[in-house]
Amino acid sequence: MAGGLRLPAGGSGQSLPARPGWLRVGPATDRGFTAAAGGGEGGWDERWIRPEPGLVVLMPSHFTHETVPLGCDQRRICVAFELHPAAADQAGHRP
Repeated sequence: MAGGLRLPAGGSGQSLPARPGWLRVGPATDRGFTAAAGGGEGGWDERWIRPEPGLVVLMPSHFTHETVPLGCDQRRICVAFELHPAAADQAGHRP
C-alpha cells in the first residue's frame, strides 16, 4: 500500500486502520505537536510525535494512525507506504 495527501493549511487526514503488513513508514513535516504518551480512548496508549525536518516515523503496520490539524498557515504533504517481506525466490535471492 502507498498513498499521499496534500492537505491545506489546518487540514487533517482521517484515521487509517490497521492493515496486514510488516512495517508502515511516514515522513513528518517541519511543524507539529509535542511528543507525549498517555491513555487514549478505551484504555489504549496514545503517542504524539513532534515532526522535525528529516524525521521519518516508522511503526508496525498494525498501528492505527491519523494526521491532525497543525494549527498553522502551512500546507503539508503526507506520504506513507508499507513494506512487506517477500519470499526469497521473489526478492532475487538464490539459495
